[in-house]
Amino acid sequence: MRKKYLLPALMFLMVAMGCGGGGDITSVLSSTKAITAFSLDGVSGTIDETGKTISVFMPKDTDVTALVATFTTTGSSVKVGSALQVSGTTANDFTDPVDYTVTAADGTTQAYTVTVTVSTSNSGFPDTSFGTNGVVKTSIGSGNDYATAMEIQSDGKIVVAGYSHNGSKYVFALVRYNVDGSVDEDFGSDGKVTTAIGSSDAAAYALAIQSDLKIVVAGVSSNGSNNDFTVARYNTNGTPDTSFGTGGVVTTAIGSADDVANTLGIQADGKIVVAGYSRSGSNNVFAVVRYESNGSPDESFGTNGIVTTAIGASYDVAYTLGIQSDGKIVVAGVTYKDIINDSNNDFAVVRYESNGTLDTGFGTGGIVTTAIGSEDDIAYALAIQSDGKILVAGTSNNGSNNDFAIVKYTTTGSLDTTFGPNHNGKVTTPVGDNFAAASALVVQSDKKIMVAGISYDAFNSDFALVRYKEDGSLDTGFYAGGIVTTSIGSGLDVVGAVRLQSGKIVVAGYTYNGSNYDFALIRYWP
Repeated sequence: MRKKYLLPALMFLMVAMGCGGGGDITSVLSSTKAITAFSLDGVSGTIDETGKTISVFMPKDTDVTALVATFTTTGSSVKVGSALQVSGTTANDFTDPVDYTVTAADGTTQAYTVTVTVSTSNSGFPDTSFGTNGVVKTSIGSGNDYATAMEIQSDGKIVVAGYSHNGSKYVFALVRYNVDGSVDEDFGSDGKVTTAIGSSDAAAYALAIQSDLKIVVAGVSSNGSNNDFTVARYNTNGTPDTSFGTGGVVTTAIGSADDVANTLGIQADGKIVVAGYSRSGSNNVFAVVRYESNGSPDESFGTNGIVTTAIGASYDVAYTLGIQSDGKIVVAGVTYKDIINDSNNDFAVVRYESNGTLDTGFGTGGIVTTAIGSEDDIAYALAIQSDGKILVAGTSNNGSNNDFAIVKYTTTGSLDTTFGPNHNGKVTTPVGDNFAAASALVVQSDKKIMVAGISYDAFNSDFALVRYKEDGSLDTGFYAGGIVTTSIGSGLDVVGAVRLQSGKIVVAGYTYNGSNYDFALIRYWP
């Protein structure tokens, strides 16, 4: 094997050195000359590479006469007229379109025409009174920090949970922020709390805040051979609540293999409901566990507090849940029909009675599956409207790429025919030109539906927000046509949660800082 790879390497070296030919080395200068990212005063532009145009939509009352562009380019220099442009430094007047000319290393050029449009409102723009230009980034450990869940306290403070690498393994991680995005120094150590659980990695995927402001976090930890449901509860100052479980932590083994908790909710009586999946033989099944307020299993729910539900014949995962006002529990996720080929998967929604039995008045025997696109249909987020109708959001494949997908169900589990352009209860929305997935959902007081997720292209992903009216049509008064994408770092920006803070929209997730990932929050105008 070694000789097989050595020969081509030697041949390449000989060609590069001109061995046997005695010729000089000819240097070929690059002809690349693209602008690959462009923003003005922190507002990202949309690049049309075919037309060589860049469009930037600016907030209301923006002074366009001296805007500073931040850009990346594959060329060797960028000019406006004869003036050399320095990214993040040079200002220009955008009253009229401005041509940015990129020069390649070989001397060839390419012009991009930048057009700025000023909005008539601030709806959908970052709230610059929050953090730095609407953005907050937080490093916790020495490695990657992933924010996966968020809730807003009654006093407006923001609690974000996820997991962080402490140099040896991943641990539960929480950060609490003040209303303005500054870190709350009264919480944990400098606003941060980390908790190592089990013998190996642990990760928090869900968060809820009790009426007494105690914080409940759910996820997964290792028992040495596989993973278990893991729930931790913290006091309002971030210390472990030792009245809960053992030292503030409860772990639950459901099957003999991996059990992963992805979502949680707190009932009106204080009981804690956690859902995810359990490995059962060669398949995964929905798994729901209910705990008493002290962390002990609720014996009135299922068997020893545990319920598992097989939906398809292959692979089922619950990602999200909601608790109805009547105490019934709605859990949603995905059911795979062909796990071997990772294809033909559908939204899956299951409703349980308050004792854990399937609600036979919902769908077929308590279960509803919904096909949207031709292949990938995965539900990641759920909300229950005040009228009892159920909204589920995720992603759907349209045959070539993935779109945001949202489905509305009636109280009995049928598709709501008042929702969607085809009156079939389904809405899909392309965000970007490649892959888009909704991972979070919240319903505003005016019944508008805010869905958050990612828009991914060949190089990176951005935070993405789409707002819909109650009937599923796009709310065109929100940013530009109902859709906004925001680039934070230089690589992947991934959304974990969206919540409302006094009407403003807060999105939490994580961003790449050039070497690893940090917690990231953005607050938008409604």
